Amino acid sequence: MSARTEDLPDMTGPPSERTGHLGDMTGLPSERTGLRDRAARRRLWILGIEVAVFLVLAFLLAYAAYDEDRGRSDVERNLTMLRTTVGVLAGPFDGAIARIGHSDCLRFSLRLLPWCGAILACGVLAQLVPARSRLVATWILPAAWTLGWLGWFGGAILSLGFALE
Repeated sequence: MSARTEDLPDMTGPPSERTGHLGDMTGLPSERTGLRDRAARRRLWILGIEVAVFLVLAFLLAYAAYDEDRGRSDVERNLTMLRTTVGVLAGPFDGAIARIGHSDCLRFSLRLLPWCGAILACGVLAQLVPARSRLVATWILPAAWTLGWLGWFGGAILSLGFALE
């Protein structure tokens, strides 16, 4: 009971030309794999652009706030600006990072955390919804992803604004 070679799926060549992907019982090229790859690439681009924009915004805020000397050395001021800028990745904790855990800033960050975390969780969990139409795959899921990360990084800017006032 052996299968003839012409009945077996072709697994040679680049992945886009292969037939018989795992889980594909038809032996035809899977178009859903290509959609998933494009969606993942799109999400990475969106996240990268948002990270870059918010890093620049945090740097500008930190540069404006720490522009005065206040008796600090240049090295200390630069390290504080770097810590504040990179702290934007921590979302609403950026203000507490900028003020090295000052109690008011930490309290404000902890008050922002449930809201920012919930917005981010909704955006990330929306990606688990199966995209059964092109509208959902190309507009709704990327919009949910974008809004989720905007909520997280927006919390960083709110927290930083509170800390630097």
